[in-house]
Amino acid sequence: MSKPESILYEMEIIQARNALREGKLILIPTDALWCLAASIEFPETLERLKSNSTHADEELEVLFPDIQSLKKAVDHLHPRLETLLLYHTRPLAILFDEPPGLPANLQRPDGSMALRVTLDTFVRELAHTLDAAIAVLPVQDSTRDTPAHFGSISSGVIQAADYVVRYRQNDRNMGEIPVLVRLGIDEELEFIRE
Repeated sequence: MSKPESILYEMEIIQARNALREGKLILIPTDALWCLAASIEFPETLERLKSNSTHADEELEVLFPDIQSLKKAVDHLHPRLETLLLYHTRPLAILFDEPPGLPANLQRPDGSMALRVTLDTFVRELAHTLDAAIAVLPVQDSTRDTPAHFGSISSGVIQAADYVVRYRQNDRNMGEIPVLVRLGIDEELEFIRE
């Protein structure tokens, strides 16, 4: 996605960054879906984030601005995974087993974490200026459907956020569930969700 040159874009980066630095929960568009988001540096906000879904353990992802940032959080990024990240054109989350550089409360019940290098310019710039990874939880309605655009997000979700990003609220091209992959024991890629 190309970086739009607008005052709204720059203002929203600053407002969202400030909210995250203050330990607030924000509603943000990503490269895949609208998500509730929090800085990984605030355990109490992460718990608040997770309380917004009965399936948080399965759906929580951690977004990084680039591969180098991801490499700092994991013991080893296998060359197959790095190649996949470099060339994959859809949002792609990778399951890692107990990454040492991340808070334990981001783990799934099996000890893994879903980590993703964002393809979205806005989120990438936000994570860079925040200088921290961002935990995100996809927005869902009561039927567990994912809203395709901002206008279909429930008022309850909007009210749960301390700050709502105004950027891309008119974008109708949201709703792409990220691909989920892990490296198997035999070092083969296992696609869990395509």
